[in-house]
Amino acid sequence: MGWVRQEDDKAPGPAPVAEAVYRAATDSSARLRYPVHGGLILALHKIFPDAFWRSLLGAGMTRRPKGQAKPA
Repeated sequence: MGWVRQEDDKAPGPAPVAEAVYRAATDSSARLRYPVHGGLILALHKIFPDAFWRSLLGAGMTRRPKGQAKPA
């Protein structure tokens, strides 16, 4: 949970999300997605197969955060 809190502290404020909501609400196109951040990740997601992303996410969920010691 400590790692999650650290990452939450680094997250941007609500302004980028509000801007994306505004763009979505005022856009007359049939577009369904308005990403706030992560354009590179979204592009890579189109290239790599789902199995790659599942393994990557699984590894991220089991790794120890930087600076955290092993449990005794």
